[in-house]
Amino acid sequence: MTTMPVLTPPGARTLPHPPLAAHRRLLTAAGLVGPAALLFLLPQTALWAGVLVAALVAWSAARQQLTPVFQCAAVWAAVYLFSALVGPDPWPAPALVGLLLGGAVISRRPAARRQLRERWLHRGDPNRTTWLLVLATVVISSGAILIWSAVEHPDTASFRQTFGGLPWPLLIPLGVLLAAINAVAEESLFRGLLMSALADLIGRDAVIIGLQGIAFGLLHATGFPGGPSGMVLAAIYGLMLGTIRKQSGGMLANWVAHLAADSLIFCILVGLI
Repeated sequence: MTTMPVLTPPGARTLPHPPLAAHRRLLTAAGLVGPAALLFLLPQTALWAGVLVAALVAWSAARQQLTPVFQCAAVWAAVYLFSALVGPDPWPAPALVGLLLGGAVISRRPAARRQLRERWLHRGDPNRTTWLLVLATVVISSGAILIWSAVEHPDTASFRQTFGGLPWPLLIPLGVLLAAINAVAEESLFRGLLMSALADLIGRDAVIIGLQGIAFGLLHATGFPGGPSGMVLAAIYGLMLGTIRKQSGGMLANWVAHLAADSLIFCILVGLI
């Protein structure tokens, strides 16, 4: 079985498992990418299909001892379960519930807990190149968000009504906190769990980064940025974040880059920019 070495930090231990046939690897990968991509594109009544698909992938991965695949599928099953019961909005509530519930399932197995720390929660080894990539990503994504907002004129009235009246000393730290929560949730789902799982199924880095980037873009169907143009921008942003994840071998640099973008989005939503 070919894995993606950059996603496994030096010294990390992995569980041995029998190789899967090519068609089973592709089918399993589709069962991971599909739920990650379609949450905001499916009608509410179809979200139970996402629960079923992710649960089946988790069950199959557990039988095959594909620990990262099981972890990713278990979390997405929980995301869809919450969304099917109460709706996918407000995001990132489904992501947080999925991470907590899925994490509770994962933590029952010591070997899975170990891999969780080594392949998902690992900070990585960011170097000068990493931080240059982060800086470039922040500058490019910030410019793209500002241009998209100026062209598309998204409706931010409800968000401004909720938060716009808060005083500055409260608004700024609240914005950073919300941005940090969303950044950690989305990076954990896509550059953490999904990329680690795909690394156990697909041997080509470019394909892994591309698949998670496309899934991340489709997730933003109703997000900010949203719509067709917003999904394209989010997909490109996902590719950039996937490249950072590959280069650093961990999550710290991704959290920093994503925090910067989400902080800018919060400022736009509340009318500070």
